[in-house]
Amino acid sequence: MATANPRGGPGFPCVNSDHTAANLATPHLINILDTVDVPVVVLRPDFTLVWFNKAANGLAFLPSGIGRTLRDISVLPGVPRLEEQCNQVIASGLESRADFHYEHKWFAIRIFPYTKDDGRISGIVLTFTNVTALRASIDQVMYERECTKAILNAVADPLVVLSADQRILCGNHAFYEMFLELASLRTKLKQMLEGTHPLASVEVNHVFPGEGQRTLSIDACPLSLPGHSERRILVTFQDVTARKQAEEPNDLRAIAVRKEELRRSAAFLAEAQRLSLTGSFSWRVTTNRIIWSDQLYRIYELEIGMPLTLELIRARVHPEDLASHEKMVKEASIRGTDFEYEYRLRMPDQSIKYLHVVAHGTRDEDGRVEYIGTVQDVTAGRTAFEEIKALKDQLYKENIALREEINEASMFEEIVGSSAALRKVLLEVAKVAPTDSTVLIMGETGTGKELIARAIHKRSERSGRAFICVNCAAIPASLIASELFGHEKGAFTGALQRRAGHFEAADGGTIFLDEIGELALEMQISLLRVLQEREFQRVGNSQPISVDVRVLAATNRDLDAAVAAGTFRQDLLYRLNVFPIRVPSLRERKNDIPVLVQYLVEQFARRAGKRITEIQKKTLSLLQSYDWPGNIRELQNVIERAVVLCEGKTLSVDATWLQQKSNKQPRPTVFLAGVLADDRKEFAHRELRAIEAALAECGGRVSGPRGAAAKLGIPRQTLDSKIENLGIDKRRFKVLSPTRHPA
Repeated sequence: MATANPRGGPGFPCVNSDHTAANLATPHLINILDTVDVPVVVLRPDFTLVWFNKAANGLAFLPSGIGRTLRDISVLPGVPRLEEQCNQVIASGLESRADFHYEHKWFAIRIFPYTKDDGRISGIVLTFTNVTALRASIDQVMYERECTKAILNAVADPLVVLSADQRILCGNHAFYEMFLELASLRTKLKQMLEGTHPLASVEVNHVFPGEGQRTLSIDACPLSLPGHSERRILVTFQDVTARKQAEEPNDLRAIAVRKEELRRSAAFLAEAQRLSLTGSFSWRVTTNRIIWSDQLYRIYELEIGMPLTLELIRARVHPEDLASHEKMVKEASIRGTDFEYEYRLRMPDQSIKYLHVVAHGTRDEDGRVEYIGTVQDVTAGRTAFEEIKALKDQLYKENIALREEINEASMFEEIVGSSAALRKVLLEVAKVAPTDSTVLIMGETGTGKELIARAIHKRSERSGRAFICVNCAAIPASLIASELFGHEKGAFTGALQRRAGHFEAADGGTIFLDEIGELALEMQISLLRVLQEREFQRVGNSQPISVDVRVLAATNRDLDAAVAAGTFRQDLLYRLNVFPIRVPSLRERKNDIPVLVQYLVEQFARRAGKRITEIQKKTLSLLQSYDWPGNIRELQNVIERAVVLCEGKTLSVDATWLQQKSNKQPRPTVFLAGVLADDRKEFAHRELRAIEAALAECGGRVSGPRGAAAKLGIPRQTLDSKIENLGIDKRRFKVLSPTRHPA
C-alpha cells in the first residue's frame, strides 16, 4: 500500500490505489476540507482508514494510521458500537450518529455513506462536531435542577409531583416520610384531581399511627416540563390541625393565622415559579379576563399588576410567530380543550425569548370556558443551539469566501514595476487603504485593476475578513440580483434552497465590483441603496439585511460619457467616485516592461519545469516598442507562449506575434473621471488624435459596423459627444478614402 501527500494538504496521506481516495484527494477539495474546523475522516467499507483532514490532528489522528483498520486506530476504539453502526450504514445506506469523548471534549460523530457514480457505497465518512459547550449547558441545567430539589427538600411540608393518573413522579423528603399513608388519601386525592374544580384546595381528616387524627390541607397546581406533553400536578400537604382547632368564626387571631398560611403557600409557589422560570395564568374566554402570576409579568417584562389584554400580550409576540399565535388563541376560545405550544417574544431591547405554554381547559355549569396554565421561559435551554446555528452560518459565509478566493485567480501575485506612473498609484493606495472610503479604480482592460483592489484590502483594517470579487459583466442580467444579494428558497424557478449573496458573504470585509459600468440600470438603483443605507433585501424576502461592507469598484469604460448617454446613473457615479484611482496603461510605463518580462519568465518557466536564464536584447527592444493594447494581460500571454516554445536557456519572441497589432492605429486613451488636472490636457490631445485617425480610416463614418465608434470600441452616442466637445469637424474626413490594413 502506497501513500502520498496531495498538494494543499501536506502531512495528510491518502491511499493512491483506492478510487474513493483518488477522487477525494484532488488539490482543490483537499484545500477546502483542510480549512474546515470540523475533523473529517474517510474509511473504506472494510473500515480501513483512507484519509483525514488537518482538523483531525486535534483528535490524534496520525499518518501512520493510514491503511489500518478501525480497531487498530488508537483513537476510534473509544467510540462504543462504532463498528456496528458503520455496518448498519453500509447495509442501509442511511446515516447514523454516535457520541465520542476525547480528553476533556465531547464530540457528536455523524456517520454517512460515500457513494460512487453508480450508486454503490464505496466508503464511510465520519465528521466530529464539538458539542462540549452544549453538554456543559445541559450539565448546568442538571445542576440547577438538583439545586431546586435541595430547596424543595428543605421545605417542611410534604410535596409531590403526580401524573394525571396519580403516578408519583418525584417528591421531597417530607413526602416520602408519609408515603405509606398516601394509600388511604388516594380516594380524596382522586376526587380532587377529577372533580369539577380539579385544582381547588381540599381538606381531609386522616388518622396517623401514634399521632391520632390530623387535618391536612391538600393544594395542587399544574406544572409544565420541556419535552413532556403529559399533564403534571404539584401537590402540597399541609398539617392545619392546630389552625382548625383554634379557628372560630369571629376569632381575629385565627383569621391572621390563616392569612399567614396562605401567604406562606403563595410565597412558596412564587419562589418555585421564579426558580423554574415558570409563570401561571388563568383566562376566562367569555369575558377575556386574564390573571397572571408575578413571574409571568417578569417573563414578559411588564409592570406587575398592570391590566392585561390580548392586544397587550400580542404586542410582545415575535412578528414571525404572530399569525400562529392568533390562530391558537382563536381555536382555544372555540374548542375549550387542553393545548400546548411554543412561540417567541421580541422584547423592547430586540432580544428574543422562547416560551413553552401548557394550558388546561374547563367549563362551568353554563358551558363557559376557562383556562388555567403555565408559561415557562425556555430561552436558556435553546442558547447552545442558537450558537451552533450562528457558527454554521458564519462557516457557510467563510466557505463562500474561500471558494471565491480559490476560483478567482489574480493575473500575477505581486504588483511589479518602479515607474513614476506606478509609484503614483501605489502612493494613492497607501493613503486610501487605511480608510473606509469607497474607491473607483479606472483603467484600460488588462492593466491590473483587481491587483490594486486587493492591495487596498490587504492594507486595510478589514484584511482579516473576506475579499469578494464579482465580475459584473460575467453574470447574466437575470441572475445578478440573486448573486449580489442572495435569494430565499422558492424565490424563483431553480431556487431550491436559501443562498447568501456576495454582499452578505463580504460582511465585515471588502467587495470588489469589477466592470461596474456593465450593470443594468435597475441593478444600479439597488446598488445605490446599499451604498446609501448599508442594507439590502434578498430576492423573495422583504426583510432588510444590514451589512458592513467596503465597496471597491473598477471599470474600463468612460462613466462620464455613459451618464451623458443615459446608461449610467449620475447619483451612483457620485457615490462610487469618492476616491478615484487611475491605473496607467502599459504604454505609459514602458520602463517597467523589462522587470515585468523577467518576473513573468521566472513564473512560467518554473511551472513548465524549464530553466531560462537569458532574454534576447532584440526581444526586449521589440516588447518595449509595442503599444500593448491588451496591456499586462496581453504581455502575460505573449511571454507564456514564448516560454512554451523556448527550447534552450534564452527566451525570444517572434516579431510576427506583435506586428499585426502594432501596425494598427493606437487606440484612444479614454478620458476617465478623476484624472488630475495636470494630465487632462495630455489626455484630451491624445483622444483628439485617436478620434481623427479613426474618422480618417472610416471616411468620416461614425456609426455602423464599419464606423469609427465600432473601431474605437465605444458607443456611437459617446463618440458623437466627444466629437462635439473636442470641436472636430467630421465632414472633412468624408473626402478621404479609408485606409485598409492587412487582416
